[in-house]
Amino acid sequence: MLGVNGRSRFLQALRVVGALGVIVAIAGCSMISRRHQRPDDFAVKYAKSTGVISSPNWSRYAVDIDAKGKKTIQSGSHNGDVNKTVQLSPAEYDSFYAALRSDGAFDDLSDNPPCPGPTTGYEDLSFFANGNYVSIPLCSTSKKKQKKIDKVWQDVRAVVGEP
Repeated sequence: MLGVNGRSRFLQALRVVGALGVIVAIAGCSMISRRHQRPDDFAVKYAKSTGVISSPNWSRYAVDIDAKGKKTIQSGSHNGDVNKTVQLSPAEYDSFYAALRSDGAFDDLSDNPPCPGPTTGYEDLSFFANGNYVSIPLCSTSKKKQKKIDKVWQDVRAVVGEP
């Protein structure tokens, strides 16, 4: 049996261990949230072209989103070009980055050899974040990678829009 001093020391030790547990939990959550926080240099480039340039059905659509969330949209066809700029709110841009990160956009999604793309036109997507350039393929021969790729493209199309 513990005496009064022994019980007191035991309770102090429990308090110290409890306090350390809280500190570790807070520090761990802080590190996790920083990892998922949108970096200052996060930028997105998206481009899509359909048809052949000489075709009357040819069109192109490009969206650049800079580090401040300024979305520049350029679309063109034989009927003319349209340019417009939209500012994403910090909350929208943060949410977009968080969705991309949780859906695997920054994982290695490349295949070797790469899967074949479309025969006419193209669709291209890339990110810049934390000093790194990431290009997202349209497809993968791996079902696990393809599932991530589909989610990432869905996230991006929701933000960049369609032509």
